[in-house]
Amino acid sequence: MDFNFSLPGSVTDGSQIGEILAPIREQGPVFWNDTLQGWMICGYDEVKTVFKRHREFQNGRSPQRSAFGYDAMLFHDTGLHNRLRAVWANEVLPQAVNQRLELLGRIAKTRHAIVREKLAADEAVELVAVFQDYTTDITTTLMDVPDQRRADFKRWNAIISGTSQLALLPGDPRIAQRDEARAELFGFLATEMERHKQMVASGSPLSNLTLMMIAAEGQEGITGQVVLDNLVNLFLGALDTTVRWMGSIVVHLLQNPDVLAAVTCDPGLFPDFLEELQRHQSVVQVTTRHLETEDMELGGQTLRKGDMIYIMPGLAGRDGEIFPEPNRFDIARRPDSEKSQLGFGFGFHQCLGMHLARAEVTAFFKPLLEEMRDWDIASMDYGASWSLWGPVALNIRRRSTSS
Repeated sequence: MDFNFSLPGSVTDGSQIGEILAPIREQGPVFWNDTLQGWMICGYDEVKTVFKRHREFQNGRSPQRSAFGYDAMLFHDTGLHNRLRAVWANEVLPQAVNQRLELLGRIAKTRHAIVREKLAADEAVELVAVFQDYTTDITTTLMDVPDQRRADFKRWNAIISGTSQLALLPGDPRIAQRDEARAELFGFLATEMERHKQMVASGSPLSNLTLMMIAAEGQEGITGQVVLDNLVNLFLGALDTTVRWMGSIVVHLLQNPDVLAAVTCDPGLFPDFLEELQRHQSVVQVTTRHLETEDMELGGQTLRKGDMIYIMPGLAGRDGEIFPEPNRFDIARRPDSEKSQLGFGFGFHQCLGMHLARAEVTAFFKPLLEEMRDWDIASMDYGASWSLWGPVALNIRRRSTSS
């Protein structure tokens, strides 16, 4: 079967991703795509195998590398990855994230006020912009970025993340736009590195993520360029996927009032809702690797050294052998840990910030659940590609009393 990741039409329901994935799933757990010149890895066990076997399936030739920085931990499959990950690991564990819940709540509250004010005035609210501001506020706070530069961070992210998944052809105008944004971002972060180096030298406590990475410079393999690339990785990796997830949360709750009623009446169900939504509508629908070692068998197919690999976490979440009635959204599904959703990846490169992302969306939505019963979707746009799933624009209005 041949296909690319272009959306076949406009999206009117977030669950339409199931219709897109259905004919692909029928091709089996592993199959060759002539259009993309690579192997599609669709079965749950097969996707998990690729994630686990990082030495064979490597990420060093990803098109994202030119956007995120060549020495970002995302693209290292060696011990350097572990040393970089260890710099921030303790800060994103559940217990550390729980200590930041008050901070997340304060940041969310400022964005809630804007939403409530506009709705009270019977104005439409473009929520994707609100989510971008919210996640930017959190990330720049954790990185100790000056408040006056947050608008720049939001702009840089929109340009770079919008093209980071793509292998752009020579002459594409987006290349120049991306390169200009990258140059500005790298230049600013280089200046911030110098400011934080002075703080480290003066004995300042390592109280933010930038200081922690700066302090790690000089450890085996961690050069100044590695520090810079990983600050970029932190910034870019923390925003777009969380924003898409937040948009999908709104769409699903507003289009499924029974689910909204359930989590409103029992907020303790909200974590189950989030995990099931990631299984049912994974934000990351595709990520890539290359087979860099010897030929191997997977899913009944022979993969050759050098082959391009397209990992499909969304299709893994629709594997009927793992998830009974996989196309049905079931907030009570609660699979065991061996059969959890793979939207955050698995193994060596599992999303470092997944616990923080869960806390961010929970801090934002829990105070709004009751009010969301009075929201309506005015319009939404899922963009041109389904490789990342979730709205790129989402307008809501307060429901009229006559409806």
